[in-house]
Amino acid sequence: MSSSSSEKHRSCCCAVLKFAFGPSNDKSANRLLHLGLLLLRIGLGIMFIRHGWPKISGGTETWTFVGRMVLGDDVSAGLAAPMGLLAALSEFGGGILLVFGLLFRPATLFLFFTMAGAVTYHLKKGDTFQGYSHALEAGIVFVALMVSGPGRYALDTLVRRFVDKWHKPGKTEEDIQDTQAPGS
Repeated sequence: MSSSSSEKHRSCCCAVLKFAFGPSNDKSANRLLHLGLLLLRIGLGIMFIRHGWPKISGGTETWTFVGRMVLGDDVSAGLAAPMGLLAALSEFGGGILLVFGLLFRPATLFLFFTMAGAVTYHLKKGDTFQGYSHALEAGIVFVALMVSGPGRYALDTLVRRFVDKWHKPGKTEEDIQDTQAPGS
């Protein structure tokens, strides 16, 4: 093997290893982690927007149906409809919040509870693992996202930076008023 051929082989092997095991420096790994969280948020968010919209636009009849799926058939429409609407809003609104990374942890909490309700429905119905696995998987992902947070590329990050800049520990109300424009 010539040295040029050997060098190409080594370079190819290194590229494969870097792909398999990830970047070797923290800065690249950190950037890829945040990009991965962004892609996950956008993909899941769009899916849940699409799942939630028909439930929201279906009106009271659909909300009652969804509410009874979670609470049981013997529940009155007066209780089932608001529960169904909450589930629909959780999916649709939670999906929008996921995409933008805004109010991220509360959104993932609501989505987790919605998925827990879906799993419960499927189990009560006697479905097999195939019937409830999607909701279970999504619930696990929402718990993991709740723990990890939205990542750097999220509106929550911008809001947090603004709040941290505006209200530093030790700053008094008087200091804050001094920084505001006159007459505000």
